Amino acid sequence: MLLKAITFNMCHGEGLDGKIDVRRQAMFIKKYKPDIVFLQEIDMYTKRAYNKSQIYTFSKYTELPYRSMGTNIKYKNGYYGDGILSKFPLEFSCNYLSPTTSPDHEQRGFLCNKISFGSVKLNLFSVHLSVFEEERILSSKTLLRITSHINRNERIIITGDFNVGINKIGNHEYIFQEKETYEEYEILKKKFPFVSNYFETMIKDNIDKFPQSIVFEGLDTISQYMFSMELARILNCIEDSTNPDCNCINCSWIREVKHPSVNIVSPINFKDDASKTVISINQAKKVTASLSETCDYHRVFIFCDAKIKQKSAAEKLSDEEYKDLGFEFPEADWVPMPLNMKMFKAEASNSLLKSIEEPPKRTTFIFLVQNREDLISTIVSRSNVFKLSSSKNNSNLNLGDNLKAVLQNYPNLDIKEALQCVVDIENILKTDEIDIFDFLNEFQGYILNMLKNNINNDAVLKMLESHIKLIQKAKRRLKASMSAKVVLESLFLDIACGV
Repeated sequence: MLLKAITFNMCHGEGLDGKIDVRRQAMFIKKYKPDIVFLQEIDMYTKRAYNKSQIYTFSKYTELPYRSMGTNIKYKNGYYGDGILSKFPLEFSCNYLSPTTSPDHEQRGFLCNKISFGSVKLNLFSVHLSVFEEERILSSKTLLRITSHINRNERIIITGDFNVGINKIGNHEYIFQEKETYEEYEILKKKFPFVSNYFETMIKDNIDKFPQSIVFEGLDTISQYMFSMELARILNCIEDSTNPDCNCINCSWIREVKHPSVNIVSPINFKDDASKTVISINQAKKVTASLSETCDYHRVFIFCDAKIKQKSAAEKLSDEEYKDLGFEFPEADWVPMPLNMKMFKAEASNSLLKSIEEPPKRTTFIFLVQNREDLISTIVSRSNVFKLSSSKNNSNLNLGDNLKAVLQNYPNLDIKEALQCVVDIENILKTDEIDIFDFLNEFQGYILNMLKNNINNDAVLKMLESHIKLIQKAKRRLKASMSAKVVLESLFLDIACGV
Protein backbone atom coordinates (compact mmCIF):
# COMPACT_ATOMS: atom_id res chain seq x y z
CA MET A 1 0.00 0.00 0.00
CA LEU A 2 1.15 3.54 -0.80
CA LEU A 3 0.34 6.44 1.50
CA LYS A 4 0.35 9.94 0.01
CA ALA A 5 0.73 12.88 2.43
CA ILE A 6 1.03 16.63 1.89
CA THR A 7 2.03 19.34 4.36
CA PHE A 8 0.87 22.90 3.73
CA ASN A 9 1.22 26.19 5.62
CA MET A 10 -2.07 27.69 4.48
CA CYS A 11 -1.49 31.16 6.02
CA HIS A 12 -5.15 31.32 7.15
CA GLY A 13 -6.25 30.84 3.52
CA GLU A 14 -4.45 33.88 2.14
CA GLY A 15 -3.03 33.60 -1.39
CA LEU A 16 -0.28 35.54 -3.12
CA ASP A 17 -2.95 37.94 -4.35
CA GLY A 18 -3.88 38.80 -0.74
CA LYS A 19 -7.30 37.16 -0.98
CA ILE A 20 -8.47 34.70 1.67
CA ASP A 21 -9.98 31.73 -0.14
CA VAL A 22 -9.72 28.38 1.62
CA ARG A 23 -11.82 26.64 -1.04
CA ARG A 24 -9.26 27.65 -3.70
CA GLN A 25 -6.41 26.19 -1.64
CA ALA A 26 -8.30 22.99 -0.89
CA MET A 27 -9.21 22.39 -4.55
CA PHE A 28 -5.56 22.84 -5.51
CA ILE A 29 -4.40 20.31 -2.89
CA LYS A 30 -7.14 17.89 -3.94
CA LYS A 31 -5.54 17.56 -7.41
CA TYR A 32 -2.72 15.57 -5.82
CA LYS A 33 -5.16 13.03 -4.29
CA PRO A 34 -3.58 12.95 -0.81
CA ASP A 35 -4.54 10.47 1.90
CA ILE A 36 -3.42 12.85 4.65
CA VAL A 37 -2.95 16.63 4.72
CA PHE A 38 -1.00 18.38 7.47
CA LEU A 39 -1.95 22.05 7.86
CA GLN A 40 -0.33 24.97 9.66
CA GLU A 41 -1.61 28.52 10.37
CA ILE A 42 -5.26 27.58 10.23
CA ASP A 43 -8.06 29.77 11.65
CA MET A 44 -11.31 28.83 13.34
CA TYR A 45 -14.09 31.40 13.79
CA THR A 46 -11.77 34.40 13.49
CA LYS A 47 -12.90 37.64 11.93
CA ARG A 48 -10.48 37.31 9.00
CA ALA A 49 -11.83 33.77 8.38
CA TYR A 50 -15.33 35.25 8.14
CA ASN A 51 -16.21 33.51 11.44
CA LYS A 52 -15.99 30.07 9.76
CA SER A 53 -14.13 26.89 10.57
CA GLN A 54 -11.34 26.65 7.98
CA ILE A 55 -10.57 23.03 8.92
CA TYR A 56 -14.17 22.10 8.04
CA THR A 57 -13.97 23.93 4.70
CA PHE A 58 -10.66 22.30 3.83
CA SER A 59 -12.05 18.88 4.78
CA LYS A 60 -15.15 19.41 2.65
CA TYR A 61 -13.38 20.40 -0.56
CA THR A 62 -10.49 17.92 -0.31
CA GLU A 63 -13.04 15.19 0.46
CA LEU A 64 -10.99 13.99 3.41
CA PRO A 65 -13.74 13.36 5.98
CA TYR A 66 -11.73 12.95 9.18
CA ARG A 67 -10.27 16.14 10.63
CA SER A 68 -8.63 17.49 13.74
CA MET A 69 -7.43 20.93 14.84
CA GLY A 70 -5.04 21.86 17.61
CA THR A 71 -5.59 25.34 19.05
CA ASN A 72 -2.42 27.14 20.08
CA ILE A 73 -3.71 30.68 20.66
CA LYS A 74 -6.92 32.66 20.81
CA TYR A 75 -6.99 35.16 17.96
CA LYS A 76 -9.54 37.84 16.98
CA ASN A 77 -12.56 36.22 18.64
CA GLY A 78 -11.53 32.80 17.40
CA TYR A 79 -8.66 30.32 17.42
CA TYR A 80 -5.44 29.71 15.49
CA GLY A 81 -3.28 26.58 15.21
CA ASP A 82 -2.54 23.45 13.20
CA GLY A 83 -4.72 20.80 11.58
CA ILE A 84 -4.72 17.29 10.13
CA LEU A 85 -7.10 15.87 7.50
CA SER A 86 -7.30 12.14 6.86
CA LYS A 87 -8.95 9.58 4.62
CA PHE A 88 -8.77 7.18 7.58
CA PRO A 89 -10.60 7.49 10.92
CA LEU A 90 -8.71 9.27 13.70
CA GLU A 91 -8.26 7.00 16.70
CA PHE A 92 -6.57 9.57 18.95
CA SER A 93 -5.97 13.32 18.96
CA CYS A 94 -3.89 15.48 21.26
CA ASN A 95 -2.33 18.94 20.98
CA TYR A 96 0.93 19.65 22.82
CA LEU A 97 2.02 23.24 23.40
CA SER A 98 5.65 23.86 22.51
CA PRO A 99 8.07 25.62 24.90
CA THR A 100 8.59 29.40 24.68
CA THR A 101 11.36 31.60 26.06
CA SER A 102 9.29 34.78 26.37
CA PRO A 103 5.63 35.58 27.07
CA ASP A 104 5.83 37.98 24.12
CA HIS A 105 6.54 35.14 21.65
CA GLU A 106 3.75 33.41 19.76
CA GLN A 107 2.64 30.11 21.27
CA ARG A 108 3.22 27.16 18.92
CA GLY A 109 2.20 23.52 19.18
CA PHE A 110 2.42 19.91 17.98
CA LEU A 111 -0.87 18.35 16.90
CA CYS A 112 -0.78 14.54 17.16
CA ASN A 113 -3.34 12.14 15.63
CA LYS A 114 -3.26 8.37 15.32
CA ILE A 115 -4.66 6.32 12.43
CA SER A 116 -4.55 2.69 11.27
CA PHE A 117 -2.98 2.15 7.86
CA GLY A 118 -3.46 -1.51 7.05
CA SER A 119 -1.98 -3.38 10.00
CA VAL A 120 0.26 -0.43 10.97
CA LYS A 121 -0.53 2.21 13.57
CA LEU A 122 0.63 5.65 12.38
CA ASN A 123 1.22 8.59 14.74
CA LEU A 124 0.88 11.83 12.78
CA PHE A 125 2.41 15.12 13.96
CA SER A 126 1.58 18.46 12.35
CA VAL A 127 4.26 20.87 13.55
CA HIS A 128 4.86 24.61 13.22
CA LEU A 129 8.11 25.60 14.92
CA SER A 130 9.10 29.03 16.20
CA VAL A 131 10.81 31.88 14.35
CA PHE A 132 13.33 31.97 17.21
CA GLU A 133 16.20 29.47 17.06
CA GLU A 134 16.37 28.79 20.81
CA GLU A 135 12.68 27.87 20.89
CA ARG A 136 13.06 25.60 17.84
CA ILE A 137 15.85 23.70 19.59
CA LEU A 138 13.75 23.33 22.76
CA SER A 139 10.75 22.22 20.68
CA SER A 140 12.79 19.60 18.84
CA LYS A 141 13.98 18.12 22.13
CA THR A 142 10.38 18.15 23.41
CA LEU A 143 9.22 16.32 20.31
CA LEU A 144 11.85 13.65 20.88
CA ARG A 145 10.64 13.17 24.45
CA ILE A 146 7.01 12.90 23.30
CA THR A 147 7.76 10.38 20.57
CA SER A 148 9.99 8.30 22.88
CA HIS A 149 6.84 7.20 24.73
CA ILE A 150 5.10 5.89 21.60
CA ASN A 151 4.77 2.12 21.33
CA ARG A 152 7.79 0.68 19.49
CA ASN A 153 5.52 -1.29 17.15
CA GLU A 154 3.93 1.91 15.86
CA ARG A 155 5.25 4.30 13.20
CA ILE A 156 5.66 8.09 13.31
CA ILE A 157 5.39 10.85 10.70
CA ILE A 158 6.54 14.33 11.78
CA THR A 159 6.02 17.07 9.23
CA GLY A 160 5.09 20.71 8.93
CA ASP A 161 6.69 24.14 8.82
CA PHE A 162 10.00 23.92 10.72
CA ASN A 163 11.19 27.51 10.03
CA VAL A 164 14.78 26.19 9.97
CA GLY A 165 17.29 29.03 9.69
CA ILE A 166 14.64 31.76 10.16
CA ASN A 167 14.99 34.43 12.83
CA LYS A 168 12.59 37.25 13.60
CA ILE A 169 14.21 40.69 13.82
CA GLY A 170 11.16 42.94 13.98
CA ASN A 171 7.43 43.18 13.38
CA HIS A 172 6.86 40.96 10.30
CA GLU A 173 10.59 41.20 9.56
CA TYR A 174 12.66 38.04 9.26
CA ILE A 175 16.11 37.00 8.13
CA PHE A 176 17.40 33.65 6.91
CA GLN A 177 20.73 32.58 8.41
CA GLU A 178 22.50 30.03 6.22
CA LYS A 179 24.57 27.43 8.07
CA GLU A 180 26.17 24.11 7.22
CA THR A 181 23.65 22.50 9.55
CA TYR A 182 20.97 23.54 12.05
CA GLU A 183 20.81 22.15 15.57
CA GLU A 184 17.02 21.85 15.64
CA TYR A 185 17.07 19.91 12.36
CA GLU A 186 19.90 17.63 13.51
CA ILE A 187 17.95 16.81 16.68
CA LEU A 188 14.86 15.78 14.71
CA LYS A 189 16.66 13.69 12.09
CA LYS A 190 19.05 12.20 14.62
CA LYS A 191 20.43 8.74 13.96
CA PHE A 192 19.72 8.30 10.25
CA PRO A 193 16.00 7.42 10.41
CA PHE A 194 15.85 6.45 6.71
CA VAL A 195 17.81 3.25 7.48
CA SER A 196 17.52 2.89 11.25
CA ASN A 197 13.75 2.26 11.14
CA TYR A 198 14.44 -0.76 8.94
CA PHE A 199 16.98 -2.21 11.37
CA GLU A 200 14.94 -1.38 14.47
CA THR A 201 12.00 -3.30 12.99
CA MET A 202 14.24 -6.32 12.44
CA ILE A 203 15.58 -6.07 16.00
CA LYS A 204 12.06 -5.92 17.45
CA ASP A 205 10.66 -8.73 15.29
CA ASN A 206 13.45 -11.28 15.80
CA ILE A 207 16.92 -10.27 16.88
CA ASP A 208 18.23 -13.75 16.06
CA LYS A 209 17.43 -13.10 12.38
CA PHE A 210 19.32 -9.80 12.28
CA PRO A 211 21.61 -9.74 9.19
CA GLN A 212 24.89 -11.55 9.76
CA SER A 213 26.68 -9.29 7.25
CA ILE A 214 26.01 -5.70 6.16
CA VAL A 215 27.76 -3.50 3.60
CA PHE A 216 27.37 0.27 3.89
CA GLU A 217 28.42 2.13 0.74
CA GLY A 218 28.67 5.87 0.15
CA LEU A 219 31.00 8.86 0.16
CA ASP A 220 30.91 9.65 3.89
CA THR A 221 32.75 6.96 5.85
CA ILE A 222 32.33 8.87 9.11
CA SER A 223 28.52 8.67 8.82
CA GLN A 224 28.86 4.94 8.07
CA TYR A 225 31.04 4.48 11.16
CA MET A 226 28.64 6.44 13.40
CA PHE A 227 25.62 4.50 12.18
CA SER A 228 27.45 1.19 12.64
CA MET A 229 28.23 2.15 16.24
CA GLU A 230 24.60 3.11 16.79
CA LEU A 231 23.48 -0.28 15.47
CA ALA A 232 25.92 -1.95 17.85
CA ARG A 233 24.48 0.12 20.70
CA ILE A 234 20.87 -0.80 19.88
CA LEU A 235 21.76 -4.49 19.54
CA ASN A 236 23.46 -4.56 22.96
CA CYS A 237 21.38 -2.10 24.99
CA ILE A 238 19.99 -3.72 28.16
CA GLU A 239 17.52 -0.96 29.08
CA ASP A 240 15.73 1.18 26.44
CA SER A 241 17.41 1.02 23.02
CA THR A 242 14.93 3.59 21.66
CA ASN A 243 16.38 6.18 24.03
CA PRO A 244 19.31 7.81 22.21
CA ASP A 245 20.72 8.96 25.55
CA CYS A 246 20.57 5.58 27.31
CA ASN A 247 23.46 5.23 29.78
CA CYS A 248 23.26 1.51 30.55
CA ILE A 249 26.65 -0.17 30.92
CA ASN A 250 26.63 -1.55 27.35
CA CYS A 251 25.67 1.77 25.74
CA SER A 252 28.36 3.56 27.74
CA TRP A 253 31.02 1.02 26.81
CA ILE A 254 30.15 1.26 23.12
CA ARG A 255 30.24 5.08 23.11
CA GLU A 256 33.69 4.90 24.72
CA VAL A 257 34.87 2.17 22.25
CA LYS A 258 35.49 -0.17 25.20
CA HIS A 259 32.86 -2.85 24.67
CA PRO A 260 34.46 -6.35 24.60
CA SER A 261 32.20 -7.57 21.77
CA VAL A 262 32.16 -4.51 19.51
CA ASN A 263 35.39 -4.47 17.52
CA ILE A 264 36.78 -2.21 14.82
CA VAL A 265 38.90 -4.19 12.38
CA SER A 266 41.29 -1.99 10.38
CA PRO A 267 44.99 -1.93 9.44
CA ILE A 268 45.67 -0.39 12.88
CA ASN A 269 42.90 -1.89 15.07
CA PHE A 270 42.15 -5.41 16.36
CA LYS A 271 45.66 -6.42 15.35
CA ASP A 272 48.68 -8.19 16.82
CA ASP A 273 51.09 -8.20 13.85
CA ALA A 274 53.33 -5.30 12.83
CA SER A 275 51.71 -4.45 9.48
CA LYS A 276 49.96 -1.06 9.44
CA THR A 277 48.82 -0.91 5.81
CA VAL A 278 46.49 -3.89 5.33
CA ILE A 279 43.90 -6.00 7.12
CA SER A 280 45.96 -9.17 7.34
CA ILE A 281 45.12 -12.85 7.21
CA ASN A 282 46.20 -13.03 10.86
CA GLN A 283 43.52 -10.47 11.75
CA ALA A 284 40.91 -12.50 9.87
CA LYS A 285 42.01 -15.59 11.82
CA LYS A 286 41.81 -13.63 15.07
CA VAL A 287 38.20 -12.67 14.23
CA THR A 288 37.34 -16.28 13.46
CA ALA A 289 39.00 -17.51 16.65
CA SER A 290 37.06 -15.03 18.78
CA LEU A 291 33.78 -16.51 17.50
CA SER A 292 34.52 -19.81 19.21
CA GLU A 293 34.40 -18.12 22.61
CA THR A 294 31.17 -18.01 24.60
CA CYS A 295 29.58 -14.55 24.47
CA ASP A 296 26.54 -13.04 26.20
CA TYR A 297 26.53 -9.98 23.92
CA HIS A 298 25.68 -9.35 20.28
CA ARG A 299 29.09 -9.38 18.59
CA VAL A 300 29.71 -6.65 16.00
CA PHE A 301 32.81 -6.42 13.80
CA ILE A 302 33.19 -3.13 11.88
CA PHE A 303 35.66 -3.41 8.99
CA CYS A 304 37.19 -0.21 7.57
CA ASP A 305 40.46 1.41 6.61
CA ALA A 306 41.85 3.89 9.17
CA LYS A 307 44.73 6.24 9.81
CA ILE A 308 46.14 8.21 12.73
CA LYS A 309 46.84 11.73 11.52
CA GLN A 310 46.22 15.39 12.09
CA LYS A 311 42.68 15.99 10.91
CA SER A 312 41.92 18.46 8.14
CA ALA A 313 39.37 21.26 8.60
CA ALA A 314 36.82 19.30 6.56
CA GLU A 315 37.28 16.19 8.72
CA LYS A 316 36.90 18.25 11.88
CA LEU A 317 33.63 19.66 10.51
CA SER A 318 32.45 16.13 9.75
CA ASP A 319 33.30 15.03 13.31
CA GLU A 320 31.39 18.00 14.70
CA GLU A 321 28.31 17.06 12.67
CA TYR A 322 27.95 13.81 14.64
CA LYS A 323 29.14 15.07 18.02
CA ASP A 324 25.69 14.83 19.59
CA LEU A 325 25.61 11.06 19.02
CA GLY A 326 28.31 10.73 21.69
CA PHE A 327 30.45 8.07 20.01
CA GLU A 328 34.19 8.35 20.46
CA PHE A 329 36.93 7.20 18.09
CA PRO A 330 39.54 4.64 19.21
CA GLU A 331 42.06 7.51 19.37
CA ALA A 332 41.75 11.30 19.19
CA ASP A 333 43.34 11.59 15.73
CA TRP A 334 41.83 8.35 14.36
CA VAL A 335 40.10 8.77 10.97
CA PRO A 336 37.90 6.02 9.41
CA MET A 337 38.31 5.49 5.69
CA PRO A 338 36.61 3.20 3.13
CA LEU A 339 37.81 -0.31 2.49
CA ASN A 340 39.42 -1.24 -0.82
CA MET A 341 40.99 -4.36 -2.28
CA LYS A 342 44.53 -3.06 -1.89
CA MET A 343 44.33 -2.97 1.89
CA PHE A 344 41.67 -5.70 2.33
CA LYS A 345 43.11 -8.25 -0.05
CA ALA A 346 41.29 -11.29 -1.42
CA GLU A 347 43.31 -13.70 0.75
CA ALA A 348 42.17 -12.06 4.01
CA SER A 349 38.64 -11.54 2.71
CA ASN A 350 38.27 -15.16 1.60
CA SER A 351 39.46 -16.46 4.95
CA LEU A 352 36.40 -14.80 6.55
CA LEU A 353 33.78 -16.26 4.19
CA LYS A 354 32.94 -19.29 6.32
CA SER A 355 32.50 -17.11 9.41
CA ILE A 356 30.33 -14.60 7.51
CA GLU A 357 28.17 -17.32 6.02
CA GLU A 358 27.68 -19.38 9.17
CA PRO A 359 28.46 -17.18 12.21
CA PRO A 360 27.28 -17.96 15.74
CA LYS A 361 23.94 -16.45 16.68
CA ARG A 362 23.97 -12.75 17.55
CA THR A 363 26.97 -11.91 15.37
CA THR A 364 27.08 -9.17 12.71
CA PHE A 365 29.87 -8.16 10.31
CA ILE A 366 29.75 -4.59 8.91
CA PHE A 367 31.89 -3.42 5.97
CA LEU A 368 32.36 0.31 5.18
CA VAL A 369 33.05 1.03 1.50
CA GLN A 370 32.67 3.77 -1.06
CA ASN A 371 31.31 1.26 -3.58
CA ARG A 372 30.38 -2.39 -3.20
CA GLU A 373 32.83 -3.18 -6.00
CA ASP A 374 35.62 -2.36 -3.53
CA LEU A 375 34.88 -5.71 -1.81
CA ILE A 376 35.25 -9.18 -3.26
CA SER A 377 31.95 -10.31 -4.78
CA THR A 378 31.66 -13.34 -2.47
CA ILE A 379 31.38 -11.04 0.60
CA VAL A 380 28.88 -8.74 -1.16
CA SER A 381 26.71 -11.72 -2.19
CA ARG A 382 26.52 -12.83 1.45
CA SER A 383 25.62 -9.35 2.74
CA ASN A 384 22.73 -6.89 2.89
CA VAL A 385 23.92 -3.78 1.02
CA PHE A 386 22.72 -0.26 1.92
CA LYS A 387 23.69 3.08 0.42
CA LEU A 388 24.25 5.33 3.41
CA SER A 389 24.47 9.06 2.61
CA SER A 390 25.41 11.74 5.13
CA SER A 391 22.92 14.43 6.10
CA LYS A 392 24.87 16.88 3.97
CA ASN A 393 24.59 14.81 0.83
CA ASN A 394 21.16 13.33 0.24
CA SER A 395 20.67 13.83 -3.48
CA ASN A 396 20.00 10.89 -5.80
CA LEU A 397 22.46 12.19 -8.36
CA ASN A 398 25.32 9.77 -9.04
CA LEU A 399 28.24 12.01 -9.93
CA GLY A 400 30.35 9.03 -10.89
CA ASP A 401 27.82 7.89 -13.51
CA ASN A 402 26.56 11.23 -14.83
CA LEU A 403 29.33 13.78 -14.61
CA LYS A 404 32.63 12.00 -14.06
CA ALA A 405 33.60 12.35 -17.71
CA VAL A 406 32.89 16.08 -17.63
CA LEU A 407 35.09 16.54 -14.55
CA GLN A 408 37.86 14.17 -15.63
CA ASN A 409 40.48 16.93 -15.41
CA TYR A 410 39.21 18.30 -12.08
CA PRO A 411 40.79 19.80 -9.99
CA ASN A 412 43.43 20.79 -12.59
CA LEU A 413 41.27 22.88 -14.89
CA ASP A 414 42.43 25.72 -17.12
CA ILE A 415 40.04 28.53 -18.07
CA LYS A 416 39.03 26.93 -21.38
CA GLU A 417 38.28 23.61 -19.67
CA ALA A 418 36.36 25.39 -16.91
CA LEU A 419 34.04 27.10 -19.40
CA GLN A 420 33.53 23.84 -21.30
CA CYS A 421 32.64 22.15 -18.00
CA VAL A 422 29.89 24.71 -17.48
CA VAL A 423 28.42 24.04 -20.94
CA ASP A 424 28.52 20.27 -20.47
CA ILE A 425 27.09 20.40 -16.94
CA GLU A 426 24.22 22.64 -18.05
CA ASN A 427 23.36 20.14 -20.79
CA ILE A 428 23.42 17.19 -18.36
CA LEU A 429 21.30 19.02 -15.79
CA LYS A 430 18.74 19.85 -18.45
CA THR A 431 18.70 16.45 -20.16
CA ASP A 432 18.55 14.41 -16.94
CA GLU A 433 16.28 16.94 -15.17
CA ILE A 434 18.75 17.32 -12.29
CA ASP A 435 18.35 20.26 -9.92
CA ILE A 436 21.45 22.46 -9.73
CA PHE A 437 21.38 22.31 -5.92
CA ASP A 438 21.52 18.50 -6.15
CA PHE A 439 24.54 18.80 -8.44
CA LEU A 440 26.31 21.19 -6.05
CA ASN A 441 25.59 18.94 -3.07
CA GLU A 442 26.94 15.91 -4.92
CA PHE A 443 29.95 17.83 -6.21
CA GLN A 444 30.72 18.84 -2.62
CA GLY A 445 30.47 15.19 -1.53
CA TYR A 446 32.75 14.22 -4.41
CA ILE A 447 35.35 16.73 -3.19
CA LEU A 448 35.00 15.54 0.41
CA ASN A 449 35.82 12.04 -0.78
CA MET A 450 38.90 13.37 -2.59
CA LEU A 451 39.90 15.04 0.68
CA LYS A 452 39.85 11.71 2.46
CA ASN A 453 41.95 10.12 -0.27
CA ASN A 454 44.60 12.87 -0.07
CA ILE A 455 45.02 13.11 3.68
CA ASN A 456 48.81 13.24 3.48
CA ASN A 457 49.03 15.99 0.87
CA ASP A 458 48.65 19.35 2.61
CA ALA A 459 48.68 21.38 -0.63
CA VAL A 460 45.87 19.33 -2.17
CA LEU A 461 43.87 19.43 1.08
CA LYS A 462 44.09 23.21 1.22
CA MET A 463 43.01 23.52 -2.43
CA LEU A 464 40.04 21.16 -2.05
CA GLU A 465 38.88 22.87 1.15
CA SER A 466 38.87 26.19 -0.74
CA HIS A 467 36.75 24.57 -3.47
CA ILE A 468 34.18 23.45 -0.88
CA LYS A 469 33.91 27.08 0.27
CA LEU A 470 33.40 28.14 -3.37
CA ILE A 471 30.53 25.65 -3.68
CA GLN A 472 28.92 27.03 -0.53
CA LYS A 473 29.28 30.51 -2.00
CA ALA A 474 27.61 29.28 -5.20
CA LYS A 475 24.63 28.00 -3.19
CA ARG A 476 24.21 31.39 -1.53
CA ARG A 477 24.25 33.09 -4.91
CA LEU A 478 21.55 30.75 -6.21
CA LYS A 479 19.39 31.50 -3.18
CA ALA A 480 19.85 35.19 -3.94
CA SER A 481 18.21 34.52 -7.35
CA MET A 482 21.40 34.73 -9.41
CA SER A 483 21.08 32.76 -12.65
CA ALA A 484 22.38 29.17 -12.69
CA LYS A 485 24.61 29.87 -15.69
CA VAL A 486 26.32 32.82 -14.01
CA VAL A 487 26.75 30.86 -10.76
CA LEU A 488 28.33 27.88 -12.54
CA GLU A 489 30.63 30.10 -14.62
CA SER A 490 31.80 31.99 -11.53
CA LEU A 491 32.35 28.72 -9.62
CA PHE A 492 34.44 27.00 -12.29
CA LEU A 493 36.40 30.11 -13.24
CA ASP A 494 37.27 30.62 -9.56
CA ILE A 495 38.41 26.98 -9.39
CA ALA A 496 40.50 27.37 -12.56
CA CYS A 497 42.08 30.64 -11.35
CA GLY A 498 42.83 29.29 -7.88
CA VAL A 499 40.71 31.87 -6.08
